Amino acid sequence: MRICFEPLNVCVNICPGESLLDAARKADIALQAVCGGHGNCGRCRVQILQGEASPIELNERSCFTFQQLKGGWRLACLAIPEGDMTVSIPAESLTANQHLQLEGDAE
Repeated sequence: MRICFEPLNVCVNICPGESLLDAARKADIALQAVCGGHGNCGRCRVQILQGEASPIELNERSCFTFQQLKGGWRLACLAIPEGDMTVSIPAESLTANQHLQLEGDAE
């Protein structure tokens, strides 16, 4: 399966059963996961823009409002993609500043 992370414009291939957190790690994207990926800290928040994932877990229901869950918000450590997916990562979910250059002049 191919997972693409926006706005970083990074894509990675993963195997069935791997989480979005696993995919981010494969892509060298440093998502916050101080609980070790067990769904307890609620910091690895992402928004699924396209594609389907495993059913919403109980821990996610306490991290997000009903509207956020309907809008595709999930914890990356608990969401298992069911196929190709596009995911948006908010800046607050990253452990460090990611550098993104959208355009520029070559001098």
